[in-house]
Amino acid sequence: MRRLDPVNNVEMLRAIEEINGLVRVLAQKLDPLSMDPELDTSVQEEAAMALGEAAMALGEVPSEEGESRRLLESLQRRVVQELLNALQHAKRSRQVRVAAAVALGQIGDARIIAALFALRQDTDPVVCTEVERLLQDLQGAPLDRYIQDFVDRGRLGKVEVEVLLQALADPSTKSMMKVQTAIILGKIGGTDTIPALLPLLQDSDEEVRVAGSMALQMLQGPLPHEK
Repeated sequence: MRRLDPVNNVEMLRAIEEINGLVRVLAQKLDPLSMDPELDTSVQEEAAMALGEAAMALGEVPSEEGESRRLLESLQRRVVQELLNALQHAKRSRQVRVAAAVALGQIGDARIIAALFALRQDTDPVVCTEVERLLQDLQGAPLDRYIQDFVDRGRLGKVEVEVLLQALADPSTKSMMKVQTAIILGKIGGTDTIPALLPLLQDSDEEVRVAGSMALQMLQGPLPHEK
């Protein structure tokens, strides 16, 4: 999708129509009696990738706060959700699910982290591999935005807490993500997250140890050896 002009109503309407069409293609059930099921699958793969490009284009549109901005954000959320639906649907073809994961990776929207963690134990090993790769890719600037969203809301939901705790417990989690996760749990987490933070004090990375100590102090005050 080409760069959009939010002031051009005709262009915006065309973009909405195009996105709606792609969503319909991706969401439709494939006919088991189709004469060419591979072609049908290929069309949905292409729709998933096109939706990823559309979401990226929407995110790059310059727009002031107001109706245009809300419309763009709503469209982008819908695209992300439809791609996530395709990825989560175990009965979809592997090719379509992987295409949806790749498209989500291109968008770089870390709000999908919670759903991705649930897919790490998927029955399809190829999908599991793609999900793991996507989670690793999101451990950067997208995660910063995700964490800032938590901070802006000033609270953590049950799902978000579980995601962050899983991230801390996962040995493959990068040090940067551990630091960010510890800080957010310290700022707006609860005392029930303290057991997950304690191991950070013994981490091999100094920044992680410092972040763990800071988070614990936020939750329970100075550590005994620091009083």
